[in-house]
Amino acid sequence: MQEKVAALLLLSQQEERHLLERNVNAALQKKTEELQRNLLQVIPVDSFLLARLECLPLVYLNIIQY
Repeated sequence: MQEKVAALLLLSQQEERHLLERNVNAALQKKTEELQRNLLQVIPVDSFLLARLECLPLVYLNIIQY
């Protein structure tokens, strides 16, 4: 019985972490899009910065894996 409870608790924690990561990723994507829109209003547009902003979600994923 304790093993089943422990397994259910672990599964619940994994699901909660997955939901949290998904929410964080969605928030990062939204913020990245907002920043990209803001950058497009700046003259001249720095393509290097736009490319760096596109990498932010990948950078975040690398950070949370460690």
